[in-house]
Amino acid sequence: MANKRRFIRIAIGVVLLMIFIISVIPNFYLHTSNDGIITARTTTITSPIEGVLHFEGNVRYGSYFSKGQTIGEVVNDRVNYSYLQELITEKKTLEGRVESFTKRIERYNNLNTELKEAVGNFQKFSVERFESQIKQAKNKIKHQQAEFERVKKAYTAASQLQKVKALKTREFEDAEASYLKASENLNESEEFLKELEINLAATKTGTFLGQGNNDSPYSKQRMDQLVIELSLASTAVKEAQHRIEGIDQQIAKERERIQKVEKFKITAPFDCLVWQKPLTESSTVVIDSELVVLLDCSSIFLAV
Repeated sequence: MANKRRFIRIAIGVVLLMIFIISVIPNFYLHTSNDGIITARTTTITSPIEGVLHFEGNVRYGSYFSKGQTIGEVVNDRVNYSYLQELITEKKTLEGRVESFTKRIERYNNLNTELKEAVGNFQKFSVERFESQIKQAKNKIKHQQAEFERVKKAYTAASQLQKVKALKTREFEDAEASYLKASENLNESEEFLKELEINLAATKTGTFLGQGNNDSPYSKQRMDQLVIELSLASTAVKEAQHRIEGIDQQIAKERERIQKVEKFKITAPFDCLVWQKPLTESSTVVIDSELVVLLDCSSIFLAV
């Protein structure tokens, strides 16, 4: 009975020893580390503008994003659009000015055409009028020439009779007066004919002489004024168009500037994981604020 109890105690001791060996001995050969080091390239994305941060969906630590995928954006609600509006207003004003001057040029061209037609018609009518007056003057000179020849003969005869005292002095003076008057009338008619011929020649070349022809010089004066007005209007249109081209370039640059400061989209530059989030959703950011730190997944290494 005593041997049996002794055997039981020995068996229990052996079991406890085995348990001790199994639970304690491996700890001398095995060690579990609580520290780990990740070796990988990280990139910190900063904000080039000020505004409010908004993430795309539920962005958490360790969230994976492929290259080019949108992570979030910074929205600036306090962009100043006043300069852009000034440029647009100035452009509209210049476009209205160009339209106004273009219509004015069209009116000037139409008026110039009308004046040219009026001058042409006046020239035609003036030529016909002078030709008619010349014809009448020639007929008048023809009759005056015949009258002059008659009076001349009478005066010559009176002179011969006056020498021999066969004619009264009064009758001789009447014959002389008639001769002088006929000669003067003939000379006046010939001078008037020359003047008409000069006017006719001038009118055919586009030059209008004498009184009664004021309409044509006025029309030509208006045409000269129109040339000046057309030149000024054309210059104003060109200047406005050049200014509009410059404003278009300024508007494009201003829109580009606004687009840059109005919104900044955060995109993954490579396949990555979200490593750090310095800011949370709807945080107010300033220029160069750190938005998110990304871990490059292409060459990650974990040391434990």
